[in-house]
Amino acid sequence: MDGTIPIPATAPPEEQQQGSERGFAAMNPERRRELARRGGKASHAQGKGHQFTAEEASAAGKKGWGAASRRRRAMRLLVAAGVEGDEQR
Repeated sequence: MDGTIPIPATAPPEEQQQGSERGFAAMNPERRRELARRGGKASHAQGKGHQFTAEEASAAGKKGWGAASRRRRAMRLLVAAGVEGDEQR
C-alpha cells in the first residue's frame, strides 16, 4: 500500500482519488514546458538533437495523412452499413 486512503466509488468525481501524482504528473503545465524546453536545448547543444530534413518531414506528413484517411474511410463504411454508437467497437 502507498499509504493513501481509498475513497468509495460513490463519492463525487472530484473527490475520487485517481492515485498519487508523481514526477511530471504532479507538475503544472508551465513547469513541464520549461523542463522540456531545457532538455531540447541541451540535446541540441550536445549535438544529439534530431533535426528533420525536408524529405523526412514530408514522409511523416504523408504517413499521418494516410492514417487519418483510413479512419475517415472506415467511419464512412460504418455509417453506410447503419452501425451506430457503441456497436462499432
